[in-house]
Amino acid sequence: MASADELRNQIQQNREALREALQGVKAWEDGSDDSWGAKRIAQHVVRSEVGYANRVSKAMEGKPQDLGDVEFASAEEALTKEEQAAAMMDKALRYVEDRDLKKRAEVPGSYSQDVEGAMAALSAHLQEHATELKKM
Repeated sequence: MASADELRNQIQQNREALREALQGVKAWEDGSDDSWGAKRIAQHVVRSEVGYANRVSKAMEGKPQDLGDVEFASAEEALTKEEQAAAMMDKALRYVEDRDLKKRAEVPGSYSQDVEGAMAALSAHLQEHATELKKM
């Protein structure tokens, strides 16, 4: 089991990889339902990070947060919104300690249904989409 600090560090490393990938995107488009473009991936990742932040906040008895509009006209705008979403997640994670990792949280997919699972899922999600964006 990873510690809360290790999970926070993994999230940060994968965020940095995502930001780097966004900066290198050449075509800013939605893509299709079968093959998402950079714009659609960025919008999805930002929405997801806010969703994970709210899952952790709920588990930690905090207040949900809302980012508002997640339609981006450019990769630069996506980077700004991603930074805002990351700040929301960081706020949710600020007080998470190792003993909190097993607090119940609703997590999509096959991850454990707790704060640890939410943090691991977000980290993997950021990494997955950073890899996709780097190929564009």
